[in-house]
This record gives sequence, structure tokens and C-alpha cells, in this order.
Amino acid sequence: MDILTRILSLLEQQGKQQKDLAEFLGINRNNITDWKSGKSKSYRKYLYQIAVFLETTPEYLRGETDEKGKTAGKPDGISEDEINALDKALDGLTAEELQQVLKYAEFLKQQRN
Repeated sequence: MDILTRILSLLEQQGKQQKDLAEFLGINRNNITDWKSGKSKSYRKYLYQIAVFLETTPEYLRGETDEKGKTAGKPDGISEDEINALDKALDGLTAEELQQVLKYAEFLKQQRN
């Protein structure tokens, strides 16, 4: 299941309207129409905010996990631009590749200590 399918599915499951999501994100409702028609994939830059709106995690929306969970909030010390850059960089990686990225990130973290 791709990111957009998960977003739309959660909207439906939770009885939330696309217009409410657009308002929450501060975007025009036509943006969501463009997402659905394939004209735009700008939802990727709103992934964290969409996860908050849908009470889930970006990892669930990206398909990295099937556990919907509830997002705990933006990590301290990381900007929205950094989150968006990470989402863009990780988009399209396989589950195995994502695991390799996570292992490497953990390795780097250990090197700091």
C-alpha cells in the first residue's frame, strides 16, 4: 500500500474529511485532488503533519510498519525542513534498505558517545 492510499484509507476509517486535512495543513483542497489524480506528490512534504492529523506515525504512512501507533510529536532538535528532507530521501526505499539506513544511523549515534 503506498503513502497516499494509507492517508486516504485512514481518513475514511476515522470519518475525517479531506477538506479538514487541507485546512489543518493550510493548503487548498485542490492540492488533495491533485494528489489523488497523480498530478502532485506534494503530500510527501506534509508527511509529519498528516501523521499528526491522522494520529499515526510517518513510518506507518510510508509503509515501514503496519502498526498505526500514535505519533509522539516532532523529535527535539530537528526542523521541519530536516524532516521533509529525510522523508524525501527515504521515500521509495525497500524495507531492507530502510533497515540498513536505520542500522547505519544507530552506528553513527554510537560513535558520538
